[in-house]
Amino acid sequence: MIAQAPISLNVGSVITHSVRIRPETYSLTAKDPIKTPVIVIRGDNITVDFNNATLRGTSTQTPPDQRRGLAILVDGGRNVTIKNAKIHGYRLAIYARNTVGLTLQNCDWSYNWKQHLKSTPEREDESDWMSFHHNEHDEWIYGSGPGDTAFGCGGTYLSGCRQFHVDHCTDTGSQCGLMLNRSNEGYVFENDFSFLSGIGIGLYRSSNNQIFNNSIDYCVRGYSHGIYSRGQDSASILIYEQSNHNEFISNSATRGGDGFFLWAGQTTMDTGKGGCNDNYVMSNDFSHAPTNGIEATFSRNQFADNRCVECWHGVWGGFSYESKWLANVFQYDGQAFAIEHGQDNTIQANTFDHNDKDIALWMTVNRKADIPYIQYRDTASKNPIIAYNQFNSCWGRSVSVTDTSNVDVRGNVFRDCPQPLAWRGKVELKTANNSSIQSGDLSTNFADAPLPKTPSVLRGDGSNNLDHPPLTQFETKWVSLHTVSRGKSPKKHASADNKAVGSAVRIPSLAWDHLRGSGEWGRDHIIVTEWGPYDYRYPMLLRSTSQKSGALVHLKVLGPKGEWSVKSISGAAVVGENHGPVPGDLTLKPQTGSATDYRVQCVFNGGPVTSTFGVPSSGKSVPFSYSEFVAPIDWHVTWYKWDALSDPRKIDGWRWLLSSPPIKTDRTSKLQYSGAAMAPGLPEDHYATVAEGDVTVAAGKYVLDMTTDDGARAFVDGKPVITDAWHYQGPTQYTALLPLSAGKHHLRIEHFQIDGYATLQVDLKRAP
Repeated sequence: MIAQAPISLNVGSVITHSVRIRPETYSLTAKDPIKTPVIVIRGDNITVDFNNATLRGTSTQTPPDQRRGLAILVDGGRNVTIKNAKIHGYRLAIYARNTVGLTLQNCDWSYNWKQHLKSTPEREDESDWMSFHHNEHDEWIYGSGPGDTAFGCGGTYLSGCRQFHVDHCTDTGSQCGLMLNRSNEGYVFENDFSFLSGIGIGLYRSSNNQIFNNSIDYCVRGYSHGIYSRGQDSASILIYEQSNHNEFISNSATRGGDGFFLWAGQTTMDTGKGGCNDNYVMSNDFSHAPTNGIEATFSRNQFADNRCVECWHGVWGGFSYESKWLANVFQYDGQAFAIEHGQDNTIQANTFDHNDKDIALWMTVNRKADIPYIQYRDTASKNPIIAYNQFNSCWGRSVSVTDTSNVDVRGNVFRDCPQPLAWRGKVELKTANNSSIQSGDLSTNFADAPLPKTPSVLRGDGSNNLDHPPLTQFETKWVSLHTVSRGKSPKKHASADNKAVGSAVRIPSLAWDHLRGSGEWGRDHIIVTEWGPYDYRYPMLLRSTSQKSGALVHLKVLGPKGEWSVKSISGAAVVGENHGPVPGDLTLKPQTGSATDYRVQCVFNGGPVTSTFGVPSSGKSVPFSYSEFVAPIDWHVTWYKWDALSDPRKIDGWRWLLSSPPIKTDRTSKLQYSGAAMAPGLPEDHYATVAEGDVTVAAGKYVLDMTTDDGARAFVDGKPVITDAWHYQGPTQYTALLPLSAGKHHLRIEHFQIDGYATLQVDLKRAP
């Protein structure tokens, strides 16, 4: 019991007994990035009520990647409670180690550290990819060496804790929310860890935890609608390295890079043993994930009654075994199920609706043993059960099976599916009691029935197909079956095999009031800025990613409810309205003829505003702007298909290739292509690109910025300016400094694609 008067805090305060903090804002700056805490709590049976006091490590104007210091260290002990704390501007908010019975309640550790992202709406930067594969020595918060990024910083980190409770806490505007290392038997419930640029909740060697009723939405990076869609290993929920027997129930985990990302761990990769096994995942919403709604690999788990809508993969389950997927909903996914080298898995009583492809099971024959796991384990694809599922309006193959033995397909209903069941290679197939309603032949060899060219929602690389009619509503008819009452402690659930789990319903949904009531928002509302996902709490102008050419520039006016108006403009003219409600649209016509800078300054008046750095304001006369350097180039683009004879990496092959007839041509004002097939009508491998265009500039220094996968080279006025990119590679950025004279200059870009992901993105910018 806390009896004494409230106390004040100073740098270096050590708390060893229960106290109440005087409710002030404490500017307590740390001297090093993380190792010396500002405040230490040490001892047993301690309650620290911060009484809504605020700890601030750096100023509100400090860029997020320069925030430093550890606010609170809980150094061991038993039954320590921290409540009603506000912690902002640090590299890490709370670090608790070797504590039993820790409680974190009603705390807000928003707006702490996060990376400054280099990806832009037009181009992905590979340096933004994260890695959580190693954490044996707390690499998540310390990094693995000098200069290495500690990707797990920003929020709260528990290491070696047991029987902990984290409830009604908030983190937004940081990189990671709650990270658990070797922390077991905990309860994480009723928290809001949304709009983070890394991970919402992450587990490493952490088992027997219950994680339920949390809002973990928009934990995402590496996404630009219709341009690229790879997520860069961000996720709402991350489960790594021997994390077992956890329960994830009734969470809203939408619009994460992955909704649920489970990987067995390096131990399993190196020995073939263990995994992240026997986790129970029920009644969660993993929709609108740029990559996978659920990724669960090299492990055995159970998934029931989850929702995966508009994901690249609803499930990516490579090397999963003895896993069950029961009564889940998959709609408008690029690939609802993709499982390579799976064994003894059950896919039963699920609903598949309007996916590009539904279920694909396969193995790669004679696959190179590039990981030790394959050497220790039988990894043949075998013994799947696909039973009592509903397949509706699949664009492609509903069930495709390659080189898989003992496939049991029974009791399924296929409605309006062109290829209900297709196979190739060595397949042992058993079918019984399946029905087909206005569908194609129930079983066919791949080669016997080519697929129709119907446009699907997602392209092969997971990016939205902007040529597809827009989706205004996602009707999944999904009702969460699990009984969880808000504000109460968790109760043991019924088995997923028993669907009678109660009558009360809690459907996961966004916790943010200003996003509710706006209809069913899809991935087009994921906007990633240089500081992470945009949260719609401040006004912003965003150029439309669907705009590929034309003299006009279309900007979306986004933000809280209110009114916007143009205050000033240079280098362009407004076409149409110069004011209106938010959200709205603003159309500009930049000056034509030559390269130019244009800028539009607007003002917002409306509801309360919170800036990207977490600074609140009244929402009155809030300035916001958009500027761009425009170099009009009328690109003429030609594609060629190549083979061994016309291999572009060979001088003779390139000459031979250019003498062949093209397979596709295009004209565009922006050279921005990505995806395995970079444009509709192209194959997914072995093609080459030639793009040519003229640009008129004033005399000065410019930068030619090129990102390519695979090879590319650039020429200006016939002279090579980028020559070291002509090789097989992942997406890689190259630049060339160009001192250009006034007048017209000719640009030529040559590119080749071998296989996998492809990109060709070229910009001409003014040199800084």
